[in-house]
Amino acid sequence: MDFVSVGLASPPPRRPTEAKGSATTTSSLPPLQTTSDISPSPRKHDKSRPIQVSSWPLTFAPGSPRRIPTDSIDHDAFSPISPKVQKLHTRTRLLDDSRTRPALLQELLDYLHTELDGERESRKPSLRRLQIVREALNRLIDGFSAYAPVLLQIRDEYERAVEDLHARNLMIPGLQTRLQSLETHCLQQLSAYSAEAKARSLVLKKRLAETQALLAASTAENARLTAALRSKKDNATKAESNLTDVQRSTLTLSE
Repeated sequence: MDFVSVGLASPPPRRPTEAKGSATTTSSLPPLQTTSDISPSPRKHDKSRPIQVSSWPLTFAPGSPRRIPTDSIDHDAFSPISPKVQKLHTRTRLLDDSRTRPALLQELLDYLHTELDGERESRKPSLRRLQIVREALNRLIDGFSAYAPVLLQIRDEYERAVEDLHARNLMIPGLQTRLQSLETHCLQQLSAYSAEAKARSLVLKKRLAETQALLAASTAENARLTAALRSKKDNATKAESNLTDVQRSTLTLSE
């Protein structure tokens, strides 16, 4: 099966030539050959020299980013994306990376890097760092006047929050001093109450010992008196019995 080169059916229309003084230049593209000039290539078994195909030169518009050739970029052979799509994605990524940053963005980044470079070791929030960031935000608001109302509202909200936190932070030393004085007063009162309670405890313990001794003496005296009373009762009972016997004897003798 023979392969035949296919060309245009008819030559493309040529542009009319203009005068040399005209501002428009003629096209520098080579003319295309007609089908009559192209002869079918016979099939040969030997290795023929590859045909060199001349391509049209690519020209870019003024001001467009310079395109980087992607023929030398290595692609993953196991990627499911076709090589053509891979080249397109790579070209887009390279173009995005080659674009320069806006002047305002670069200026703000340089400003923050210069001002905050000395404090990178300690990222502890401070009024100086806050003032630097506030200045950068004000420059950003001045550069984007269309978004100034929204940016100003956001800045004011953060400013009020920072002022409130700063005011509370200023109150902390006074509150700490007051808390320390209150703690000292409470400790003094607690020490006084503890000493007073200890003294009263000693007095109560002494009174308790005295009361216990008095109670023991009273108990012993009560036991002694109870025994004496029992003895007296026994003696009285015996005396009554003797009296009864005497009375009976007297009655018997009187009869």
